Amino acid sequence: MRFLGVDPGFGICGFAFLEKVDDEILLRNFGVIRTTAQKIFRSRLAEIAADFQKILEKFRPQIVSIENLFFAQNISTAVRVAEIRGVLVFLAQKFGAQICEPRPTEIKKIFTGNGRAGKAEIKKMARIIFSLEKNPALDDAADAIAAGFFAAQNFKIFTEK
Repeated sequence: MRFLGVDPGFGICGFAFLEKVDDEILLRNFGVIRTTAQKIFRSRLAEIAADFQKILEKFRPQIVSIENLFFAQNISTAVRVAEIRGVLVFLAQKFGAQICEPRPTEIKKIFTGNGRAGKAEIKKMARIIFSLEKNPALDDAADAIAAGFFAAQNFKIFTEK
């Protein structure tokens, strides 16, 4: 099974490609899509959509795990992230992938054992679980790795019958 974990954002959008082979979950690739802050939002949205479509075509995931929204203090940022998330879900669905939409606390609980884990713990667990040389540099990439891992651990729950 092939999984794509996504941490949606409009400045930086994290992604991670994982495969489950027998009972082993393998991290094959991870990174981020970046947009320029000086561009208007709709241009950034189009840029993320184009890059995400290329990622879908390259990795051909069967399940896309997109972290569900966590509304914090900045509602205008949350609305923008929701717009990005909507485009990503649409593209993944159009591509034919099953969609997994776990809450941040669910991801953290499965990935670290602590539903309230911080960014440093998520990065550290990514390094430990996948024997990386060092922690992922960006929170967004580490969060995407965790989202993909969550789906790989629980994919039978999220696949449609």
